Amino acid sequence: MSSPLTSRPRRDAALAFSLLTALPLRAEWPDRERPDVAGYFPLVGLVLGGMTVALLWLAGRVPVVETMLEERSALIAVLVVAAWAMTTRMLHWDGLADVADAVWGGNSPARRLEIMADSATGAFGTTAVVLVAFAQITALAPLLAEAFLAPIVLALVAGRLAASFGAWLGRPARPGGLGAAVAGRPGALSLAAALLATGVAVGACAAWLPPGSAAVLAAVALVAAPVVPHVLSLPVRGITGDVLGASVLLTETAVLIAASLVLT
Repeated sequence: MSSPLTSRPRRDAALAFSLLTALPLRAEWPDRERPDVAGYFPLVGLVLGGMTVALLWLAGRVPVVETMLEERSALIAVLVVAAWAMTTRMLHWDGLADVADAVWGGNSPARRLEIMADSATGAFGTTAVVLVAFAQITALAPLLAEAFLAPIVLALVAGRLAASFGAWLGRPARPGGLGAAVAGRPGALSLAAALLATGVAVGACAAWLPPGSAAVLAAVALVAAPVVPHVLSLPVRGITGDVLGASVLLTETAVLIAASLVLT
C-alpha cells in the first residue's frame, strides 16, 4: 500500500525545485509519506522562464549583445537551450532519450520498462535528443531576433505543467521510481500554485502579444500539457520519471514551435 499524500507547501515547493533543477536547496524526500510536489512543477518553469527573460532583456540593453540577438539569434538560441539543459541537470533530456529508446526498441510494456531502466542511450534516444534540440533552437531563434520573450515563459511553464498532469492523471507504470513518488491527486495548495504559475504565463502572453496570437499559444499549451504525457504513457501503460521528463521537453517544444509560426 502506498504512503499517504501529505501537503506541506514550503517543503513541497523546495522539493520541486530540488528535483527539477540544479539549485542547491536543502530538501530531503520524506521516508514515510508522499509529498504533494507535482503542483509546484509549473512554478519551477515560471522561475526559470522569468530568469531567462530577465537576463535576455538586460543583455539586450548592451549594444553588442543587442546586435547579436538580432543578427546571431541562432547562436544565442543555442546558448539559451544549453543553459536550460544545464540548469535542469539534463534530467528531461535523459528522460526523452530513454523514452525514445523504449518506444522504438521494445515490443511490450515490460520490455520497454527494462529499456528505460538501462542507463545506456541508443540510436533512437540520440536521434530524438538531436531532433528536439534542433527544433527548440530553430523555433527560439526568430523569437529572440524579434524580441518575443513572453512565449519563452509560457513554454517553460507548460512543459512543467505537462509533468504535473502526468502525475495527477496517470498511474505509475511500476511500484518504485519517480513516477510512483509524485503520482496522486493534488491538494488545494499545490493545485493553486499550478494555476497561479500558468495564469501568470498566459497573462504575460496576453499583455505582450497580439490577442489572437496569445490565444493560440494559450490553447496549444493547455492542450499539449495533458495530452503529451498521456500519449507517452501508453506504450508502458503508466507514468515513469522518464515519461514525465520527455513530456516536459516535448510540450516546451510544441509551444515554442507554435510561437515561432504565429509570431514570426
